[in-house]
Amino acid sequence: MVPVAPMTMIFMVSPFAVPAPSAARGGLMEVKSGTARRISQAANAPKRTLRQIVLERLEEAGPKGSKAAAIRGYAKDNLQRDFSIKAVGMTLNRLAKEGRARRAGQVWFPVQQRLQTEDDGAITF
Repeated sequence: MVPVAPMTMIFMVSPFAVPAPSAARGGLMEVKSGTARRISQAANAPKRTLRQIVLERLEEAGPKGSKAAAIRGYAKDNLQRDFSIKAVGMTLNRLAKEGRARRAGQVWFPVQQRLQTEDDGAITF
């Protein structure tokens, strides 16, 4: 193992991301208005939408289904922010109109997408 000398890094005030002071910690530091904050690797990943999370939760619930309030809690944990219960309800209603979800009382269920064949035998989605 090669010993590594401690490094001193000078942060300049600019809106650019710079390497973190310690390679062992990894990640990036974002510098804005003279302050630096760590950018997690997850921040660089593509953001998932509420719709994607609702569909994911319905698939995980399977045949037992899930209530909108439980889906909202799951979405809040995944998106790391709060939003109206109506946002989940509207998303579920849109999915129902598209044939991707169905409701029985207060419980929502996923609808399996089926392959359709046309007269010529081609499979369409």
